[in-house]
Amino acid sequence: MKAMARAALLVVNGAGLDFWVEKLKSAASDNMVELDTSLALEKDGLLLSGDEHDGGTNPHYWLDPVLAQKQVEAIASALVAVDPGNKDIYLASAASYVGELESLDEEIQDATRAFSSREFVTFHPAWTYFAKRYGLAEAAVIEEAPGKEPTIEDLGLIIDLVKDLKVKAIFAEPQFSTRWAESIAKDSGAKVLLLDPIGGPNLEGRDSYIALMRYNVGQMAEAMK
Repeated sequence: MKAMARAALLVVNGAGLDFWVEKLKSAASDNMVELDTSLALEKDGLLLSGDEHDGGTNPHYWLDPVLAQKQVEAIASALVAVDPGNKDIYLASAASYVGELESLDEEIQDATRAFSSREFVTFHPAWTYFAKRYGLAEAAVIEEAPGKEPTIEDLGLIIDLVKDLKVKAIFAEPQFSTRWAESIAKDSGAKVLLLDPIGGPNLEGRDSYIALMRYNVGQMAEAMK
């Protein structure tokens, strides 16, 4: 709350993901600027539907490095607006980082092109944008909405799908229990690995966006190459 009171700029992912931030905004200055980075993507028709969040929009677009570049550009523009005296620094930093993300995109293209299996199952629909970008298929999700556990019938359908498509990977997430993924894998012969959509500053190998994406591609490659 103290940080919010001092902030000149609040950056949110948007698309319904940051609903919890509304309570914090009560502490914000009247002059604070809020940037919803999803608005530019929404305007360009780049957001996908089929998620449990606000308006049925899937908010996990940051996991597509190409769309993440648009977030970087939007953040740089917002920083310039609230702190024009440092415009050159913000724009130069953004341009440099966009270049790194372009290289990351090429790196992931090369890695995923070598996958012999294109379909996978995930814990929740976090990897839809990533899959679309790199020609993969999120064949099924275990938990379609937060806290909505799969029924026995749901699990049976996923197991049948995994067998029919010869899916090699069931991807759980480190933030949640792996028990459903392990149950599906046990009955289908697929392999359980962890994909991390968030990372964190104290997680070795997942402490920056680029490191996190390389980790996730490595996890995919372990089962799908």
